[in-house]
Amino acid sequence: MKKAIVIKLIKSKTARRVAVKALKNPRVRKIVVDQAKRRVLGK
Repeated sequence: MKKAIVIKLIKSKTARRVAVKALKNPRVRKIVVDQAKRRVLGK
């Protein structure tokens, strides 16, 4: 669920690819999710 939500939030194909790779790394996943939340709240 969370992965799909994050991927949907990212519109850029390049950024999406990077995010998918990052989500496979547990340590980076939290950072990516936090950044996505911040980006959504910022808009």
